[in-house]
Amino acid sequence: HSDSSSYLRYVDISGGGSDSTGEAGLMQYDGSGTHVVNRCTIQDSNRQGIAAVGSGLDMTIAGTYFGDHKTFALRVDNGPDVVVTGSVFDKVSGNDGVYIPARATASTLVITGSQFLNGAALSNAMAASTCVYAQENWWGSSSGPDGGGGGACSGVGSNSGTGSSISSGVDWRNYVSSASGAPRTPITTPPAAAFTVDPLASVAQPPGTVYPFDASGTVDVED
Repeated sequence: HSDSSSYLRYVDISGGGSDSTGEAGLMQYDGSGTHVVNRCTIQDSNRQGIAAVGSGLDMTIAGTYFGDHKTFALRVDNGPDVVVTGSVFDKVSGNDGVYIPARATASTLVITGSQFLNGAALSNAMAASTCVYAQENWWGSSSGPDGGGGGACSGVGSNSGTGSSISSGVDWRNYVSSASGAPRTPITTPPAAAFTVDPLASVAQPPGTVYPFDASGTVDVED
């Protein structure tokens, strides 16, 4: 739903993700809102794993495994801002890569410190207007990905590696030479907790006393 927020952490989602248009995902995010997917497993979709659709949608994906999707693991479509860190795209079957389709509104996609395994691809159909920042990833080969550069990625050439295939409009530079250089890494920043109790719990109070807890000073950095 538009104007909503969500946070998923340590959640496994599998099975489903099909409709008559072929554009549905196991997890469908449409319209404005802020969403976090942290240390989850998204797998076994008949279509796509996550579909992030529409302007005003901000999504952070960290430490999440994508695998066994019939079309794409992640579709970034028509204007959202998506940041992916420390995640794994595993081509178990189908495509299992990342896709930006050609739409009226350009999307923003950043993928860093992640793994593209067994040929999982990255395809940008908005290459003329959108440059996907995809540096410091493992592409399944020490020679890096095959393709990329050009389009809106000014000054970035293509690469002739033997790893995953990427389209034009992808900044593939500074790739890591082994999977250990891009480990699966969730967001682990602990919350800053601040609680106050009134009256003081250390002072004896008569039976039936209500102790209100004020946690307004608590901030969960992960959110």
